[in-house]
Amino acid sequence: MPFVKNYFYKIIFLLTLIYLFVSCGAIFDSKKPAGNHKNQAFDQLQPSGSATNSATNSATNSESGPDNIKNDQASLKLQLDSKKLSKSSAPIVQGKTESQNPSDLYKKARQIFIKENYSNAATLFTEFVKNYPNDTLVDNAAYWLGECYYSAGDYNKAILIFKDLVRKYPKSEKTPDATLKTGYSYYSLYELNRAHHYLKLVITKYPFSPAAQSARSKIGDFE
Repeated sequence: MPFVKNYFYKIIFLLTLIYLFVSCGAIFDSKKPAGNHKNQAFDQLQPSGSATNSATNSATNSESGPDNIKNDQASLKLQLDSKKLSKSSAPIVQGKTESQNPSDLYKKARQIFIKENYSNAATLFTEFVKNYPNDTLVDNAAYWLGECYYSAGDYNKAILIFKDLVRKYPKSEKTPDATLKTGYSYYSLYELNRAHHYLKLVITKYPFSPAAQSARSKIGDFE
């Protein structure tokens, strides 16, 4: 009898454990969230891959469109500005600009000469003599061209220009000064006989000119 009773209790205990295990499992399954339904709902909220890519590409195109238009407009403006600049630049004709006139060219050369920029001044005076041979200021320009070389110490070149001025414009007001500077140039080259000759020539031909007074003073240096 004790053996039967113990066996009976064991069976009851095992059945009780099985019941509790099954009951706990059922309770756990009832509380577990439905993962599949949640994932399906999330998938429904998300756009499809092709739609997403299409929307992204459309956004990119809409953003890049204005930038491209701005770049094209800036490039076009730059081209137009370049054309305007090239048109505004006065073309060079025979060494001078179209807007340049003889008087302005002469004044500009004189201003540069006063600043002792003899090389650039000589270039402008040469341009004047070459392009305006019939202008009333051409003899003055030729004289100051000689002065450029004289002031720069190129006495041989100065002598050629001064002599050419006297030959071409014998009645010019600059002729006495050109003859005087010819004598000065020879004096600077230590050719005293030639220097004396041209200084005397100034005194003889233009006795009442300021150049004659300078010639007399210079001849005094010989004695």
